[in-house]
Amino acid sequence: MASQANVASGDLTQKIRAATEELNELQDVVRTGTVDVRVLLEFRQAMNHARQASAAVRQWVEEEARNGDPYVAVRFVEAERIKTAVEMMRELCHDVDGVGK
Repeated sequence: MASQANVASGDLTQKIRAATEELNELQDVVRTGTVDVRVLLEFRQAMNHARQASAAVRQWVEEEARNGDPYVAVRFVEAERIKTAVEMMRELCHDVDGVGK
């Protein structure tokens, strides 16, 4: 049963890595000039969030497979949420400041 879980986690990890690589390729295709910079920034942030979430899932699976502490992934997610919230507030302030100009 444990070896079956390792095979499944290895397969999941490989799929996550492939999806992350595909996100990277997609981000490279969407370039400035073809899309408004504000929309492009939003797209890049979404791609970064997807990559971070993928990394957290991969980390959880890998930690469980080697009987480590999978909650390291939760702490990573929490830290990334804080960074994202701070960045979103900065951008929102910038947007609000730009409305009257």
